[in-house]
Amino acid sequence: MGITNNNFEFLLGNLNLLENKKIITIGRQQKYFNLKNFKKNLIIKKILSSNSFEQDLYVDNIFKEISNHKTTSIDFSDERGQTNIKFNLNNLIPKKYHKKFDTLIDGGSIEHILDLKNCIQNYKNLLKKNGHLFIFTTANNYFGHGFYQFSLEFFNKIFSLRNGFKVLDLVLCEHNFPGAELSKQNKWFRPIKSSENKYKRFSIVNDKPIMIYALIRNTNHKKISFDFVQSDYSKSKKNTGKKNGSLRKFLIKNLKMNKNIYDYVYGLKQKKEFRLTNKSLFKRY
Repeated sequence: MGITNNNFEFLLGNLNLLENKKIITIGRQQKYFNLKNFKKNLIIKKILSSNSFEQDLYVDNIFKEISNHKTTSIDFSDERGQTNIKFNLNNLIPKKYHKKFDTLIDGGSIEHILDLKNCIQNYKNLLKKNGHLFIFTTANNYFGHGFYQFSLEFFNKIFSLRNGFKVLDLVLCEHNFPGAELSKQNKWFRPIKSSENKYKRFSIVNDKPIMIYALIRNTNHKKISFDFVQSDYSKSKKNTGKKNGSLRKFLIKNLKMNKNIYDYVYGLKQKKEFRLTNKSLFKRY
């Protein structure tokens, strides 16, 4: 668990959600970034004028400088240094911690917590109304890293208005090493929102690790639900695709007569569609 250069860049892009805010981190977050890489930012430039925090192993002091408040951490053990709240987030957190924080930062913990429903309910309970949640977690090619890898649809379903959340931003970051903190060659992509893409699963097949960065607002303090059906199997799913022309229908019909050829051609179509370079689904920035 830790904040990388890419994570910190995403956080600085939403600096107003850190300044003068009470921050809680999920797990004691290690510092995998160098402040000097962000010296063009006026707030960071001001901090660097007094301290570079180069020797700090954790983000606590830097977040304190930005937020003007002590940074609180919650963890189930003190393995990464003494934490402020020692608690296992598989269980529901006591009410004395509810509605205490403006901003919650999860730099790679959620995928390691088995009871996702309790975990996310805890995130909601820790935050004040209209507080904000940053999540940096695994999306692709992290088999065995944690209990889970997450999809865009998971975030859009679970962190929906129905559960008292609003997703403000989702970014996919592809990097060149399994350790995100080691990677210097990173590519950022945003999913394209459109009526046609609304019901797509946004599947991705690639050979590099991908992380998902999420910014979410906590709109109210309700009990969350996991009673969702994936879009492909929802009764409300609509056929938003274009109608097949007569020539297209003819070709598909004849292809299906030879299953081996049909399977191969359809497989090629999937390989073309299920990638980050698919400009109908993702935008590089």
